Amino acid sequence: MLTHKEKEIIQMAKYLIEETMTAQAAAGIMQKPEDRTEVLRPIFEAAGCRLEQFYVSAIENKDYFIVEAPDLNSVYTVGATFMAGGTALFLKYTPLLTVPEAVDLPASNKFQSILRLVWVPRET
Repeated sequence: MLTHKEKEIIQMAKYLIEETMTAQAAAGIMQKPEDRTEVLRPIFEAAGCRLEQFYVSAIENKDYFIVEAPDLNSVYTVGATFMAGGTALFLKYTPLLTVPEAVDLPASNKFQSILRLVWVPRET
């Protein structure tokens, strides 16, 4: 669990959400192609996130969302909504850093906060 100070450090981080759509969702999009960005935006906002970009793959049944979020739990909330709605078969969440953030990361407090999010030590 992150402390309040750690949450402030990584507040409004960027994440990539990769959604593999169900066959039924992909078929629905093929039958009625339309821009769903504004329909999806409130789902992100309800979780405290901001949808920056929405991409689709022309080859695979995948959507890609670039999201700004206060924490990973908020991103998970969006994913749970997609799963409950029956559109997502699989979801992958990736924290994103700019190149300057990545270069400065080892020397920053942000490194320990991110490390705690993605690495869980094994008990011996």
